[in-house]
Amino acid sequence: MGRRLYYTLFKNNFTYALALILLRMFEFFLRPFPLRAKFSFGRLIGDLWYLIDFPDRELCRRDMALALGRTHPVHIRQRARRLSMANIMAYLVEAYFSSFLPREEMLGLVRNRDWAAPLRKALDAGKGAIVLTGHFSNLALLCYLISAHRHTNLIARHQRVFNKLMVSQRRTMNIKTLNEHETSYDLLLEALARNEFVMSTIDRPLKRVKGVYAPFFGHTVIAPYYPVDLARLSGAPIFLAFLTRRRGRYDMHFEGPIRVPKDAGERESRQQYTRRIISVLEKYISAYPHEWQWHQKRLIKKHWGIPRYKLT
Repeated sequence: MGRRLYYTLFKNNFTYALALILLRMFEFFLRPFPLRAKFSFGRLIGDLWYLIDFPDRELCRRDMALALGRTHPVHIRQRARRLSMANIMAYLVEAYFSSFLPREEMLGLVRNRDWAAPLRKALDAGKGAIVLTGHFSNLALLCYLISAHRHTNLIARHQRVFNKLMVSQRRTMNIKTLNEHETSYDLLLEALARNEFVMSTIDRPLKRVKGVYAPFFGHTVIAPYYPVDLARLSGAPIFLAFLTRRRGRYDMHFEGPIRVPKDAGERESRQQYTRRIISVLEKYISAYPHEWQWHQKRLIKKHWGIPRYKLT
């Protein structure tokens, strides 16, 4: 199946609306089952998607070859590609149903609990915190785990059809959704001044905010620097958080705090700390390639970010 035919059949509003109806039906039938069974059901759907979605499967293969071709053998990349695509649906299903769990039971999905101590310490300082992650493992559950400790402002992209559902779901989990095209520095700095969390994926842009060049697996990408600006202007620390799944539960990997001095040079700090953030992301992708979502067009044809960012 060619890319054009695939997108004609599956990437349209009718298909998304049908998927929303099916989601409501599955929610009713799956509710009595334990969370692990729901994850398995999502994994089954993900396996079917992996078989059907030839264009994204090929995109994953090419991106992996560019990023990991020199460090990971072919059989490791093939396994990681399959798991990366198949687990996306499983993670979405698990995150959706985990939002109905009591707080302590949801936190219990993660083996280690020490990761929250740096967040509490940051809150004690009264300047909030900036939490960055990537398109990695169970991203939605990660957001819920962070917001279980303090109100979180999540910078996100507007979703076709599913946007109202996602915004409502996040709201019940103590998360306010901030559209990436409507978010200003003033709004984000006000949230940090209220001692709240600002959260985003590392590559999430802001409208009218530029980017800087950074190395990513030996290639040049353009990455947004606004988290560095926010940290410098507010005094809030930057944390990087990633979940990895192991034997039915998760491990939380928490890096930081990264502090940007208020007297740091604007241009120099943007370049230095953005590159540092990208290097941490690269480290986790290399260690857990099966958890990274490889079908996002990051290295193929165009440098990551060029359509969305300008340069300083």
